[in-house]
Amino acid sequence: MQDRDKFGRYRPGFNPRISKRLRVEARLRELVAEYFPNGGCSVIDANRVRVRAAQAALNVETPRLEPQRAPLNLVAEEIEPLAVVVERQRRRADAMLREARDIEVLPSGIVTVLPKPGSNGSNDEC
Repeated sequence: MQDRDKFGRYRPGFNPRISKRLRVEARLRELVAEYFPNGGCSVIDANRVRVRAAQAALNVETPRLEPQRAPLNLVAEEIEPLAVVVERQRRRADAMLREARDIEVLPSGIVTVLPKPGSNGSNDEC
C-alpha cells in the first residue's frame, strides 16, 4: 500500500494505523513462513513470532552518538624559570625543617609533641 503520492503528500483516505497493522501482518506472515515452513507452531512460538514482527514494524530511528567536544577554558599562565622554582621550593623545605618537631605516640593512642631540640621545654618564645 502506497502511503504517499509522487509529491510526498499523504494519499486521500490514508490511515496510518491500518497501514501499520498491514505492515505487521505482512511481516508476521514472512516470519511464520520462515520459522515454520511445514506449520506445527505452538502458541508460545506463535507469540514469539508476533513479538518479532511487531519489533520489525517499529519505526525507531537510532540516534547518532558522537562525542561532544569539551569547552575550552584557556587561561594563560606565566612561565616561571626553573631556577626560580627550585629556589622557592628550597626555601620552603628549609623553613619546614626549622619548624620540624618530634612527636611521641603513647600506648593509649595519645600523640604528644616533644619540645624543640635546644629549648627549655616551655612554650615561651624568649
